[in-house]
Amino acid sequence: MRQVEELSLEAPPRPLVIFGSEGCGKTAFLRQATAMLKETSYDVPHLHPLDRAFPAEVDDAEVKSPSST
Repeated sequence: MRQVEELSLEAPPRPLVIFGSEGCGKTAFLRQATAMLKETSYDVPHLHPLDRAFPAEVDDAEVKSPSST
């Protein structure tokens, strides 16, 4: 988790790719990392490829509202 936190402080941020065999804890690790980073006000998208819907959770009003252009 410390390494994930250190990566989150880099500018510009880099994508983090996690890989491993089935059942080794990749999803659990990413969920824990997502929760930890959200507690520090870091905006973290978490998409699981097997989910059917990808709801957007954003706080920015400009992103939530349609463009007026």
